Amino acid sequence: MEELHFLISSASEPVLKNIIENTLKKHDCTVEDAVVAELVKDICQLNPFCTALAVDGPLGTRYKRNQFLKEQLSFTEPVEFILDSSKKKTFQYVPVLRLLSQLLNTKNIQETILQNQKQSNASNVYRSLHDGSVFKENEFFSGEELRLPLILYTDDFEVCNPLGTSRKKHKVTAVYWVFADIPATLRSTLNSIHLAILCKADDVKQYGYPKVLEPLLKDLKTFENEGIFVSSLGKVVKGTVFAVVADNLGAHCIGGFVESFSSSHYCRFCIGDRSQIQEYEVRTGMFPLRTKDSYMDHVEAALSGTTEGHHCGVKRLCPLTEQLSHFHAVSGYPPDALHDLLEGVVPFELALCLEELMRKKYFSLQLLNDAICQFPYKWNDKTNSPHAIPLTFSSRMSVGGNAHENWCLLRLLPLIIGDKVPEDDEAWQVLMTLKDVVELIMAPVHTDETLGYMDSKISEHRYRYLNAFPGKKLKPKHHFLEHYPWLVTAFGPLVALWTMRFEAKHRFFKRLVRQSGSFKNILMTMAQKHQSMIAYHIQDTVRPMVSVSRTTEVAVEILKDNIKESFSKKFPRAEVVSVTNKITIFGTIYNAGMLLAFGSTGGLPDFGEIIQILIVDKNPVFVLKLLRGCYHEHLRSFKVEPTGEIGISQHAELTDAYPLAAYNTRNGRMVSLKHFIYISE
Repeated sequence: MEELHFLISSASEPVLKNIIENTLKKHDCTVEDAVVAELVKDICQLNPFCTALAVDGPLGTRYKRNQFLKEQLSFTEPVEFILDSSKKKTFQYVPVLRLLSQLLNTKNIQETILQNQKQSNASNVYRSLHDGSVFKENEFFSGEELRLPLILYTDDFEVCNPLGTSRKKHKVTAVYWVFADIPATLRSTLNSIHLAILCKADDVKQYGYPKVLEPLLKDLKTFENEGIFVSSLGKVVKGTVFAVVADNLGAHCIGGFVESFSSSHYCRFCIGDRSQIQEYEVRTGMFPLRTKDSYMDHVEAALSGTTEGHHCGVKRLCPLTEQLSHFHAVSGYPPDALHDLLEGVVPFELALCLEELMRKKYFSLQLLNDAICQFPYKWNDKTNSPHAIPLTFSSRMSVGGNAHENWCLLRLLPLIIGDKVPEDDEAWQVLMTLKDVVELIMAPVHTDETLGYMDSKISEHRYRYLNAFPGKKLKPKHHFLEHYPWLVTAFGPLVALWTMRFEAKHRFFKRLVRQSGSFKNILMTMAQKHQSMIAYHIQDTVRPMVSVSRTTEVAVEILKDNIKESFSKKFPRAEVVSVTNKITIFGTIYNAGMLLAFGSTGGLPDFGEIIQILIVDKNPVFVLKLLRGCYHEHLRSFKVEPTGEIGISQHAELTDAYPLAAYNTRNGRMVSLKHFIYISE
C-alpha cells in the first residue's frame, strides 16, 4: 500500500510537472516555478486514490482497511470458538446464517437458485439431485414453498509440505458448504464454495465432531426451523443439509460408522458382512440396505456397551442426524467417485493389469513410458496428461498418479498401447470393462436403461477381475461400486456430488500459508483472508455464461459457400456475425479443432469438428465438419471419418457439451469418450 501511494503521489509529480510546463509553454504562458510546484502538489493530493491511501486516509492502515471491508463490502467475519481455554485450543467458524442472508440478497445468486428449483421430471431421467429419491421423499423439500438444500463437505489437508518437518503439525480439518440448487457447472467454481469451519485435525480427533460442529449445527437448525427473511423476495426462506460430501473415512467419521475398512461391516450403504462380499454381488440381494430404523437400532446396541465398539458397522449417532430434523445418516452421505474410482480402483487395477501385460511380454515398462511421454496430448488431455509409470508400481500396486492423471491414462491407454495387446487377453479385458464403468459413472445424465447397463458392466468387470486374478481379493471400494446404480436413483448423477472441486478449494489456503509465512494463529489468518476474498467476489459468484476474448465481425455473405448455405438455413435473418476460434461457455473452453457429439446414428453418437465459432445475437454457434463414428471394441474408442457435410449447432442443441480430441493412430483417427453419452430418443 505504501508503494502504491508513492506511485500515485510522489512518483507521478515529475511527470505531472512536465505536462503542466509543456502545456503552459505551448500557450505562451509564463508562470513562476513555485506556482507550478504548488499546482502539482495540490493536484496530487486531490487525487482520491492518493487521499485514500495516505496514512490518515480510510485505507492508510491495515485496521482501517479491515474496517472499510466490513462497512462497505459484504464481509462475514469469522468467529473464534474455544475448545479448551487452558490449552488455548480454538477453531474458526464463519456464521452460516449471516453469510446466507447476504448471499440470498444477491441478485444473480437469487435468480440462479429460483431458475433451478425443482427441475424434476417424470420420465425416469436423472439429471440432478432433484430427480433422486432422497430429494423427492424428503417431506421438507417436497412442498410448494421455497426450500434451499445445502451440501456440506469435510476433509483434512496439509498446509505445510507433507514431506517436511512440520508434517501433521498444522494439519487442518475444513468444513465447506455450497448451494445444492445452482447447476453443477456453476457450483464447481471455487468462489461458489463457502467456508464454514477451520480446525486443527488433532483437535477434531481429541474433542470430536459434535463439539466442533456445534455452532454450525445450531445455525443450521435455526435455518431449518425458523428460516431467513430475504428482503428482496419479501418472505422467509428455509433450508437444511441435503448431503455431506466426503471421502469414505470422513463420511464414516461424521456419520458414526466404523472407520476401519477391515472390520466385519465396513459399508455405510448396506449391512453386508465382509466374508460375504467376496462371494456375492450386491445385485443378488444378499446385502440388505441400511434403513433409518435399523440405523437407530444399531446405534442403541453400540452405545449399550454389549458389543465390541460397534454393532453392524455403527459406532455412534451422527451429530447432524441428532440435531437436524430432515437429515439422516443413512441417506445423507453419497459415495465419492473420486476416491472410490480415480484414486482407488483405477490406479490399483492399472498397476495390476500392466504388470500382467508386461509379464506376457506384450511390451516393456520402458516402451510403455516412452509411448506415454511421446503421445501427442491435446487441450484438456494435455493439462491432465499422465506421468511415466514409476519403477516401483508393481510393489506399490499403484501407478501413482493423481485423479486426473489416472483418468486420462485409463481413457487413452488403448490409443497409446492397445495395438500391442491381443483382443482376447484377460487382463486387457479387465481394464476395458473398467474403462466402460468409469465412463458410465461419470455421465452427467442417466436413465433407467443406462443404469441397467451400468449394473451389468460392473458385474462383468467383477467377473473378469476375479477370473483374471483368482488370487486377488476384492477391495472394499469394489463393493461400493456395486451400489452405484442404486445410488444414482437416490442422489442423481454421482459426478455432481464428488469431492473433486472441494479439494481444489484447499489450494487457496495452502497458497495463502506459503505467502504469509506466519503460523501464529494460522486458522484466524486463513479464515480472515478467505472471507475478504469472498467479500470481493460475492457479486460475481455466478460466472457469466459466455466469455470470449477476441472476435472479428464479418458479413454472412463473405463466409465460405458451404458454411454460408448451412448457416442461412438456420439463421435466415442474420446478416452480420462475430467470428472467433476460442470461447468459454459455463467454464468449458472450446477451440477450433475440438470434436463435439452432434447427432446420432443407430444409437451411437456422431461427431463434429469445430471449424469456426460464431456469435449470433450474443449466442454461440458452432460450425462443425460432420464426422461419422464407428465404434472400435478393442480400443473402446470411436473411429471417425468425414462425411463431407457441414453442420450448424447451438450449444444447447449438442448431444453432449464436453469437447473431445481426435488422435491419429495406426487404426485411424480415434476419439475416446470422457463419459458415457446419453442419446435421447
